[in-house]
Amino acid sequence: MNNIFLKNTIKSCKEQFENIKTCPKNLSQIYSEQCQECLRISHFEDNNLSYQCPKSTFVYVCKYANKYASETYNLFKVLFKNISYHTPNILSFGAGPATELFALNQLINDKIISSYSYTGIDNNSNWQPIWEIIQNNNTDQEDITFQLNNAEQFIQNYDFKQTDIILFNYMISDFAKYASKQTVKKFLLALKEKLSQENPNTIILFNDINLDFPFDANKGATHLLKDCFEPTYKRVFKQFYKNNKKTLEEQFSYEGTTPMNENNNLIFDCSEDTKRFNPYESMSAIQMILKKG
Repeated sequence: MNNIFLKNTIKSCKEQFENIKTCPKNLSQIYSEQCQECLRISHFEDNNLSYQCPKSTFVYVCKYANKYASETYNLFKVLFKNISYHTPNILSFGAGPATELFALNQLINDKIISSYSYTGIDNNSNWQPIWEIIQNNNTDQEDITFQLNNAEQFIQNYDFKQTDIILFNYMISDFAKYASKQTVKKFLLALKEKLSQENPNTIILFNDINLDFPFDANKGATHLLKDCFEPTYKRVFKQFYKNNKKTLEEQFSYEGTTPMNENNNLIFDCSEDTKRFNPYESMSAIQMILKKG
């Protein structure tokens, strides 16, 4: 599937990447191999490196956008098949490059929704150039807002009364890499309390990595999501996509009961602009939908 919004955003990110000739390591090359290595180290070895360089954020979009947009497209589609929204109001915590926007754009093209209102929250200012690119390519003039803010502080002042959907798109496992489980739990319980007061019918969508990392980030955080929200919220949908690069033993099937979806083909095709960034060619997330019981 060819999505113009996604394609143009990736093209702009590639151009911006090529315009930056230096990096924190003083490398002069404009090719992406070293940036991809920095991303690998930040994901698996040194959390302090994560997305602290504009070059790495542009690489991130070119490498991951097709995969994450494909996963969230399918997740939203499952939700919208069961609950009808005319213009859903969506809040995304840890939005980063906001790849879910391309999924929402395609859902409009497919006439599954007519429009949407979106607020993306992230505390890393290095994503702001990506947000500007997204706004410049938002030719349909959808209601897209970004806030540079700490998630824990944000929920204290935000009015959730109009929020239909909360999305955690690769946010909780990332949160768990930098913070203690107690901090993650405190945030989730505070969010649950705020929703119970203002809008308990808000739907929670979860899309995240399904591997058992050595630091146990996703497994621990995923269980915290369950422990903090159940039994008030029930898991009405759960699945994980087969990861072509990992054995089943390396994947996290969530309590051993989560169905595996072997149809992991990307919804959004990788363009020529992504080829040099070694993009993912299949989906591999674990997904859940939580709804008030």
